[in-house]
Amino acid sequence: MLANLRTRAAALRLIHGMRCVRPHRAVASCRFSTRPPSADKPPVDWDRTLNDALEQAKRELAHSSSSQKPPTPGPPDPPQKPEDYLVTLGRVTEALPGQLEGFLTHGLDAWVYAEHVRFSEPRHSGMQVTGRAQYLGAARVLRIALNAYFAHGEVSVVGVRQQVAGAADAGRKEDDGGGGGGGGRRDGAYDVFVRWVFEGVPRHAELLGNATVSRFEGEFRYALDRTSGLVAEHEVTAIHPAPPTAVLASSGLARWAGWLAPRGMPPVAGST
Repeated sequence: MLANLRTRAAALRLIHGMRCVRPHRAVASCRFSTRPPSADKPPVDWDRTLNDALEQAKRELAHSSSSQKPPTPGPPDPPQKPEDYLVTLGRVTEALPGQLEGFLTHGLDAWVYAEHVRFSEPRHSGMQVTGRAQYLGAARVLRIALNAYFAHGEVSVVGVRQQVAGAADAGRKEDDGGGGGGGGRRDGAYDVFVRWVFEGVPRHAELLGNATVSRFEGEFRYALDRTSGLVAEHEVTAIHPAPPTAVLASSGLARWAGWLAPRGMPPVAGST
């Protein structure tokens, strides 16, 4: 009887002396320790520890989310001062030529254009794009298409003029009773007209040894917002001659952007 009790006691000591060590991997390994378990360090309950950690992570995530809530909107911004409007208007007018001349290299700068900017090509394709994101996306498509079709492409600005919106249409309204393409503009707004020349060598012609430069002339009208001074409308008023759309239209880029039309376009100047 005494021998049996001693054997059972030794077995219990052996069981209590065994520790399980769980590495970072899913498989657990156990090893024996000759050190007796400490009374002030009870065995670890791994399932409970994991649950506690998950709950703590949830609490921290909830606290982080609540602390990062957007602040309550404050009062609306005060109206822009007249001098601030004129400064912005001057900056935009000065920036537009650089936007065009650097278009094939780095595209457009978003700050020049109002959030509600509207693009239109009313005389040929009838293309319209509304919204700054859509406008910049269409411009990006056009830039990719031009760089794909033309080698050594270059845009040069040959003239810039600014006038009160609608002033150029006054004479035509008296003659034919019609209006220009920029209806709905309010008094006090300004238009900026930019005349440009594009030159480039068609890549397929360059491959055949014909490096003849193609030349196109055009004019854009930019209507500046009377409140912010940013570009609120961009209208294609003329492109001459008709751009070669046979290759670009096959990809859908040119027709989607609405800048290159399949029909002839009126000349900017010269012939009548």
